[in-house]
Amino acid sequence: MLARRDEASLEAVLDDLGFEGVAAEELIGFLKSQRDATGTDLPHIDHLLVEHVMSGPGGYGGPDRERQIILHTNWGGRVNRPIALALEAAWRARFPYGADAFADNDAIVVQVKDEVDPAVLLSLVTPANFEPLLRQSLEDSGFFGARFRECAGRSLLLTKRRFNQRMPLWMTRQQAKKLMTAARGFADFPVMLETWRTCLKDEFDLVAAYEALERLAAGEQNWSIATVGVPSPFAAGIAFGQISRYMYADDAPEQGGRSALSDDLIRQAVFDQALRPAIRGEVIEDFESRAQRTRPGYVPNDEGELAEWIKERVAIAEAAWFEGVDVPAGIRRVSRGGRSFLVHPEIELGDDPVRQAGEILQFYGPRTADELRLLLPFDDVDAILRELTDGEDLVRGTLVAGSDDEYVCDADNLETLIRFQRAASRPGVEPRPVTELAPFLAEWQGFGGEVSGEGILDSGDRLRGYAAPVEFWLDEAFASRLPGTTLANLDQAATNGGLGWRGAGSEALRIGFGEDFDLLDAGTDAVPSDAIALFKDPRARYTFLQLFDESDLDAEAFNATFWDAVWAGRIAADGFAVLDAARSRDYALNPLRVARAGASREPVRRSRSRARGVSMGWPGTWYRCDAPAPVADGIEKLEQGKERCRLLLDRYGILTREHANREGGLFRWSAIFSALRLMELSGEVVAGLFFEGLSGPQFALPEAVRRFERLQPSRATFWVSALDPVAPSGLGLGRDDVPHRRMGNHLGYFEGCLAVVSENYARRLTILLDPDDPGLDSLLPNLAALVRRRKRLTPETINGEPARGSPYLSALARHVAVVKDHKGVYVESREF
Repeated sequence: MLARRDEASLEAVLDDLGFEGVAAEELIGFLKSQRDATGTDLPHIDHLLVEHVMSGPGGYGGPDRERQIILHTNWGGRVNRPIALALEAAWRARFPYGADAFADNDAIVVQVKDEVDPAVLLSLVTPANFEPLLRQSLEDSGFFGARFRECAGRSLLLTKRRFNQRMPLWMTRQQAKKLMTAARGFADFPVMLETWRTCLKDEFDLVAAYEALERLAAGEQNWSIATVGVPSPFAAGIAFGQISRYMYADDAPEQGGRSALSDDLIRQAVFDQALRPAIRGEVIEDFESRAQRTRPGYVPNDEGELAEWIKERVAIAEAAWFEGVDVPAGIRRVSRGGRSFLVHPEIELGDDPVRQAGEILQFYGPRTADELRLLLPFDDVDAILRELTDGEDLVRGTLVAGSDDEYVCDADNLETLIRFQRAASRPGVEPRPVTELAPFLAEWQGFGGEVSGEGILDSGDRLRGYAAPVEFWLDEAFASRLPGTTLANLDQAATNGGLGWRGAGSEALRIGFGEDFDLLDAGTDAVPSDAIALFKDPRARYTFLQLFDESDLDAEAFNATFWDAVWAGRIAADGFAVLDAARSRDYALNPLRVARAGASREPVRRSRSRARGVSMGWPGTWYRCDAPAPVADGIEKLEQGKERCRLLLDRYGILTREHANREGGLFRWSAIFSALRLMELSGEVVAGLFFEGLSGPQFALPEAVRRFERLQPSRATFWVSALDPVAPSGLGLGRDDVPHRRMGNHLGYFEGCLAVVSENYARRLTILLDPDDPGLDSLLPNLAALVRRRKRLTPETINGEPARGSPYLSALARHVAVVKDHKGVYVESREF
């Protein structure tokens, strides 16, 4: 209610709860001060606020540039404290310097040095690494020391002067520290084990902590970042406790390092198997159908992809090969223990049995030891499993629901299975008709925002890597998302914010930021080298005339070579204004250019002649764009594939085969599917059927799924080019009402429904609203903008009938000047 500025309703609720007027006023004021300080919604059960404080406790800065990251969780101290301890351990493992974590019932504070991305903090602790991180950091904490002191006191191991004389706390604390130091060398010291039990059973709620981390890892927890100079009002309480901890001594042990208690003993005495849910059989089957690519839509398509799949699997039992699919030529059949395995010729089976067994098990769920003896083509499977289990690559236990048998499972796969089971327990998402795809994408990409530098950069972020004609980028792309955007707005935001472009074919571009272009460059050699060689310093910027003066070509030939290099992505300039200037002259030089001076002319005369010949050359400074070094490492190639998938997922939210193939090139479905499949298993994306009429599987970001569930198409009113990624054109939907994907075709949506289709710059108009429908006044102004750019439009037909007699002309006349003559009708801008 406060987020909606509905203070009256909030006051009514507080009154019903028994708040007096003054108390209610104070509470509302406090909540408003928090919202004003952070500029975001208040933290609550469905919103985690990450507060990035640009100072240390009490406003301290210091030489190390102290910073604080405050997670306003509202999870309670029994959940916050173990997660804070795990964060400390994870931070030490990730960064060269430590971090101090402090927790109370409302928040977790992590004090760090120098600049750190707060979003990194949320990714450090996951359900998979939570237990080992907690075990690693708990014993060295003051919290463990205090519990040890209490347990030692209950065990009568801390002496007193007299039975009835109270021992000062500082003396008890010193005794406890010395006792803990002495006890560290014992593998089964009872008080140490009881302290572990007290912490993890009585003081911590590990079940709730796992659930909170699972929600965060699965993307089910909404969160936002607020950067502030000093802690917000909600953080004032924890800041006071934080300073107090630095003022007074704590119970941290006087000697660091883990005790000699064995991990097995701690696990048996403390870590309850119930914390790890048993996996249902149908969840295991679903996981393996995805991991092993037997699920419809996941099966490799051609012989080359099948061969690579066998290589990735290391060895596949021939009996488990795809039904009805031939084994690729060149694949070896290796016999082990009477069983036949398919092995790629580049794999030397048995070269490193432990490593290869671990790689094979990455494609399976829980299996008994007997089953694994049949699955693994190695001798002494039991010894291999022991080594993998000791290295924590495998997990043993009663992992399968309804069975008391001991199973073995890859540790990462078990985390994935737990996540799959959690997702399977939630209500399924009902697919929507494909007609709602464009409204969803318009909402996802932020159509209808206000013009600002940040808004333009946000829109550019969604469009990174998309290839389209120059005209689309200059006139359509940003104006559709942020109505009123001018070329000056775009050029300024791009120059200040680092938004750049590269050629992507004749008179076409891709946009992006910095290293984005390395992902987009296929590294082709068919690039004109003459223009590139003119850059004496490959890192410097040159004007067009400077480059021309270094060339031996005449002006017209050089200009053609120059633009060939631009469209090939090997020369670029800052900003977009240079492209508008070139477009306005059809990328041709001054038609009054003169011929090259003869060889007998004096050098000065020749130079002046050439300068006059290109006096209408191109503005701006131009720089060379070298192709990235080819990537040979398989893991690095896979990571590049994932980055391309993330780029597409940022654009579409829900990625389908049709969208990927429409983008083509490095983004085609066959090129990115392997990366998408691994991202699904890691939990970064989820697969399902979200839109009917499109092929599956469809992969979505968790945030996109939440927006999909809340989508209200009736709120979507927008105008878009048929070349825009939001438009359904080019997806092969077989719809007659969708225009071809070419420049000059547009679609107008009113309240979520396709209402206007304009083809060939309005020569053919299809209007699905009545002539007097007020919705037309929301869409037809876009035709007025098109008229201003092209001076005149000539509608020939409206809804298949001659435009001259159409009843829709009166609606057009409200926004443009409609002129009739003996030949037909044309429209012009009313702005003179």
